[in-house]
Amino acid sequence: GQVRHDSEIEKAQRLISEKLALVGWDRAQLPKEPKGHPMKIRIAQEMREQSTMSVKWIANELSIGSWTYLNKLLCRQRLSNT
Repeated sequence: GQVRHDSEIEKAQRLISEKLALVGWDRAQLPKEPKGHPMKIRIAQEMREQSTMSVKWIANELSIGSWTYLNKLLCRQRLSNT
C-alpha cells in the first residue's frame, strides 16, 4: 500500500521534472508563472493521462491554485480539443 503510493508519487514527480526540463523550466519557476499558464495546463493534462495522482495533488505540485480551478481549466481544454 504505502510503498506503492510512494512509488507513484516518485513517478509523478519525475514526470513533472522531465516535462519542465523540456521547456527549460525548473520547479522554482512554477510559482513565478501564472496559475493558468498553458504549459502548466499541458503538464497537468499529461499527468492525468499518465499517472494516478489526483487533480488536487497535481494542482499543488504545479502551483496552479485550487484543484477546482485546475479541473475547470482541464475541462475547458478538453472541450476546445473536440
